[in-house]
Amino acid sequence: MVAITLYAQAGLLGAASAMPTTVTTPQVLTREANDALLRYLTEINPSTIQENPVEHGLADPRHNSYVPPAEIEDKRDMLQKRYDSVYFGVDQVVWDPIAYACRDYLNSLGTQACVADQAGGIVFCSRTIVDVSQGTKTGYVRGIPFNVQKATIYCRDVASGMYWIINSCKPNNPCRCASAGRNAATGNGNLVVELKKN
Repeated sequence: MVAITLYAQAGLLGAASAMPTTVTTPQVLTREANDALLRYLTEINPSTIQENPVEHGLADPRHNSYVPPAEIEDKRDMLQKRYDSVYFGVDQVVWDPIAYACRDYLNSLGTQACVADQAGGIVFCSRTIVDVSQGTKTGYVRGIPFNVQKATIYCRDVASGMYWIINSCKPNNPCRCASAGRNAATGNGNLVVELKKN
């Protein structure tokens, strides 16, 4: 049995006022739908009784998971010259299902603006999972302005910035099922993405 606490965080602008009924691009969901979406994305094997976005006429965001093409990797390398990516220690890693859920959630927001206007950053996605076999797992994705007072980028560019962290910042243990670090987001280069345990 898994109990889940969900938080869809502030810092996102322009949420849709009603649930869309047609599926053509990654959907921007109302705030009321965000909890169900995050719950669905976090489950490795969603149960049939669990609320499912498809049942509400929405796209399964996992089918829209964004794989950055070579030009995005090239741009990340360019941004890395402005900001050196950082690995965090094993005591700060985020369990992969949480990292993937937040990545897919932010990617599903597409060109909706993710805004960070505080020196300490703004949390865009935060998750807590209580699992009877593995204990409590927590994690968040935070956007931190880089060399600007206020950073505004597409939420999908925050998700793209998470790829390097998820793929590269793994602890050296047999599981390798968690990650933590900081990396420049793609887009305009004004935001640093942080993935870390709460």
